[in-house]
Amino acid sequence: MSKDLFKVGVSTDDIEGQVEYYTKVFGMKETSRLGTPDGDYVWLESNGVTIELMPHAQVADRPVGFHHLCFKTDDIAAETEDARAKGANVVAGPYDAGFGIWLTDIEGPDGVLIRLFHHD
Repeated sequence: MSKDLFKVGVSTDDIEGQVEYYTKVFGMKETSRLGTPDGDYVWLESNGVTIELMPHAQVADRPVGFHHLCFKTDDIAAETEDARAKGANVVAGPYDAGFGIWLTDIEGPDGVLIRLFHHD
């Protein structure tokens, strides 16, 4: 099993403005885009670090801005149980997020949302 820091999630009401800002000011490159009825999800990368821009309408349970830290895993069920056994507060998951993506949500220190991510 492995858990590797994968990305940082940021929610916004202005996806295109955020894309323009990060690409223009910091030279980030758009690596992927997924259209949804509420707006596009966009992944930007710089030197191996990824920011996932998410339409706030999809994740309105938290304020605009920083949304989550995400760790990629090859076995989300086992990693979820391992985290729970080590005392993590697993609040949801593993669950099917669509598009072949499976997530587990963990409440981290100071309420930081931590996600485990697996893509089929």
